[in-house]
Amino acid sequence: MHRAIRILLVDGDVPLRLMLRSVLEHEGYDVALSYGGADARREMDAGEIRFLIVDNGFHSAAGLELADYASTLGIPVMLMAEQRGGDEMLAREPHPYIVKPFRTREFADKVRAVLAAANAEGRGLHGVTPAAG
Repeated sequence: MHRAIRILLVDGDVPLRLMLRSVLEHEGYDVALSYGGADARREMDAGEIRFLIVDNGFHSAAGLELADYASTLGIPVMLMAEQRGGDEMLAREPHPYIVKPFRTREFADKVRAVLAAANAEGRGLHGVTPAAG
C-alpha cells in the first residue's frame, strides 16, 4: 500500500509555516513542521521525511546547511528565499528554489514539479504516492 509523501517544512515564520502546511495537506501531502536546527535534523534522521522545503534566509547559512544535510540523506530539497540577493545569487544554488513572496498555487505547482523531477531521477520517493496534479 502506498502512502502520502511526508514533507518537512522548515521556516521561522509561524503564520507562513501554518498556511503552507494547509496548502500542502490540501494537495494530499503529509506535512511535518519545524523551526529548524536540531529539531529538523531529528525529523530527517527518523527516516520518514521524503522531501524538505526550507527557508534559506540569506542572512544565515542554517537553511543551506539543512538542505545540504538532507541531500546527504538522499532527501530532495526545495529552498524558499527572499529575492534580496537577486536572481543570479539564487541561480547559483544547487537546490531548486521559489522566491518569496509567492502565490499558494505557484508554491503547490513548484512542489509538484520538484517532486516529479526527483521521482524521475529516482531520489527519495520509493513507496510513496505523489499528490495528484
